[in-house]
Amino acid sequence: MTFRFQLNEGDYVNAQLAHLRRKAGASGWSLALLFLLLGPLLIWAMFHVLRAFVHHDYKLLKLIAPAGPAYLFFFLLAVYIWMGIPYRMQFRKRGSFRHSVEVQVTDTALLNRTPVGENEFKWNAFVAWGESKTTFLVYTEPTVFLIIPKHAMQPHEIPVFRELLRTQIRQPSVRLSV
Repeated sequence: MTFRFQLNEGDYVNAQLAHLRRKAGASGWSLALLFLLLGPLLIWAMFHVLRAFVHHDYKLLKLIAPAGPAYLFFFLLAVYIWMGIPYRMQFRKRGSFRHSVEVQVTDTALLNRTPVGENEFKWNAFVAWGESKTTFLVYTEPTVFLIIPKHAMQPHEIPVFRELLRTQIRQPSVRLSV
């Protein structure tokens, strides 16, 4: 099988977020739950700060006020990462992400070619693989991976490639939640 593609920003962001969730060991539901808990907690804290100001309850204000900025910081940080902003900036800065890529898959190796070079990976060079809704991530190290977008494949090639990954990479696969 041969896949030809040019990585786009969406592919890159999706892969990075999927990797982040895999690394954190969290499913999409647990991250959504955290996000949904932080939002109301922030609103609750801000409501009580405003109420303390209105009622001149300085004792309550002294208890609650220091937590407000902390909640706001963590909430905004979660939104910043959740939206993939750091990964979008990273993709836009690096021109090498926009090279055309050809990935040739055989029973013995995976060959990755770009206009500036090529790498041949024997199957035993991979330590794990993962799959999200739009990409496959094939890991050479726990934090280093190749991104192979599904849009580069014909629909019938996706299950074939998945099965090849399953049989060639001995480590268990991970269902990524993006």
